[in-house]
Amino acid sequence: MSWSSTDALGHLQTLVTRLKVLQNLEILILNAEQQEQPVGELQEQVRRLELIRSQMTLFNTERLSIVEQLHQNFAHHVSVQHHISFALRQGFGELREGLNALHYRMNRMSEDITCPICLAPWTSQGRHRVVSLRCGHLFGSICIRTAIRRSHRCPICRRRARNSDLRRIFSQRVFP
Repeated sequence: MSWSSTDALGHLQTLVTRLKVLQNLEILILNAEQQEQPVGELQEQVRRLELIRSQMTLFNTERLSIVEQLHQNFAHHVSVQHHISFALRQGFGELREGLNALHYRMNRMSEDITCPICLAPWTSQGRHRVVSLRCGHLFGSICIRTAIRRSHRCPICRRRARNSDLRRIFSQRVFP
């Protein structure tokens, strides 16, 4: 059976109130007994003391029952809080993994739209338009022309490359 925290708190407050009522009744009975004038007859005093003892035994039994219920409710509350805490930690772990995966994908997307030489985004026209080498790697036009002039190789896979190997790319999905 699942209780809301408001219901559980209300139940605990009811049990504590019952304990307070029992204590007050005990005090009233004991005070009343002390204020009564001794009746001279021993049997009457014994009868009153037996009545008080039986009432105190009843109160004590009720008190023990309430304390046991409080203990069970507290243990249940601690268990529920433990499960909630565990679920939150697990949820935060899953959220962290999801954010890390998103961060990785965003980095990969950034790599897919930026020149690996200068790390600037490609353009669809002009000096930094996206071009491909024969090996398939993509670069900004001005960057790869400069790199080929220096080393005659692809900066990524190191295969031989010439300016005549450059091909313009016209896909809209490649450009920011």
